[in-house]
Amino acid sequence: MKVELKQLENWKRSLDVEVPVEDVQRHFDRLVQEHRRRMALPGFRKGKVPEHLVRQSLAGSIDEEFLNQVVPEAYEQALREAHVEPASQAQIENLQYRPGEPLRFTALFEVRPELEPRDYRGLKLLQEVAEVGDADVERVLADLRQQAAEFPVVEAEAGPESVVVVDYQAHDESGQPLPDGRRHGYALELGAAGLLPEFRDGLLGARAGQGRTLLVSYPADFRNPKLAGKKVRYDMTVKEVREKKLPELDDNLARERFGYRDVEDLRSHIRLRLEGEERLAARERLESAVVDEVLRRNDFSPPESMVESLLERLVERAKERDAGVPEEELARLRRDYHPAAERSVKRQLLWEAIARAEQLKLSTEEVDAEVRRMVEAGAAGAGRGQRGPDEATLRQPRNLERIQDALLDRKVFEFLIQASEVETRPRPRPEPDAAP
Repeated sequence: MKVELKQLENWKRSLDVEVPVEDVQRHFDRLVQEHRRRMALPGFRKGKVPEHLVRQSLAGSIDEEFLNQVVPEAYEQALREAHVEPASQAQIENLQYRPGEPLRFTALFEVRPELEPRDYRGLKLLQEVAEVGDADVERVLADLRQQAAEFPVVEAEAGPESVVVVDYQAHDESGQPLPDGRRHGYALELGAAGLLPEFRDGLLGARAGQGRTLLVSYPADFRNPKLAGKKVRYDMTVKEVREKKLPELDDNLARERFGYRDVEDLRSHIRLRLEGEERLAARERLESAVVDEVLRRNDFSPPESMVESLLERLVERAKERDAGVPEEELARLRRDYHPAAERSVKRQLLWEAIARAEQLKLSTEEVDAEVRRMVEAGAAGAGRGQRGPDEATLRQPRNLERIQDALLDRKVFEFLIQASEVETRPRPRPEPDAAP
């Protein structure tokens, strides 16, 4: 087989492949024999139909089946002979096939870059870690009180902190009922931070049994793309008005609602949790700084096919969450996340290159320990209805590959941080009413 590899721009390659006529004929004859063994025609027993009748009976369909088999096989063999690893599915062009002649085609694809990373040792990094103060603990306690609030029904007008339970029918600007626009027993918390002002203002002072008509103008960047930038009329009937009742912050609340010995025990656990979260956040900020600096010192354009593959997985997950998401929203998602996807691919390729350069490898013991940890974490979550995968599932080839990739990533991060100069400083916390 003749194979010619050509380098195009960046990571694009073309592979000209010519399969000798004798190999083509051998593949074709094999396929004819496979059909002959299965075929039965009037006057012939199964498997005894003459070859020329098999070819006549199948006509052009056997040619298509032949090409669907032989082209991928020839392409895989050509890759091995050219010693090249593709990063994308090949695009087959200039396919030439005639009986009695060699099979010729060109495969276009991108390759995984073989990078030589540089200047990744001795990074100068800043790690900021915020101290957890009493005010932070008290804010969490206040949130827990809000979560434990009760909402008894009251015979009163709805106030700023009330929950109003309504039945409603939604209509578009032309007055037509919206699909799935009818709800029964829908609760609106008037004090909720994300509630649009039209709902809050329109339901203040409402009583059970009253009807309300609200015209709501949704902002263009509203989180639900089906409503973003639209005006919707809601015809509502108020079913109930409920008033928020906060519990006392005492030992009974800590013990009966949250399972701690008393309020001080609850405070201690909150502090420990916040400190753990801050350590994780500080580590994430440090790792992000490592990525920024290594990418700055090793700038390159990644294969676009790898970026597109990552974006496609993101789009598929969006479709799984909402099968009716509009195409324009998916296009916006691709545009918005393209820089992040490109950064992720560049980081992945550089980390692989650093692992090769520094001969960072995983031991069987490290992988086994991680599998055990994940199994134990899954078992611990079973009591909360969140049981994770068992060991057999985790050791399936694809899952095990993901685990190994994550462990090697972690090992590269550890190496880079250990090889860097890291200065640690206190991180100022935002004021309680400041934006996060």
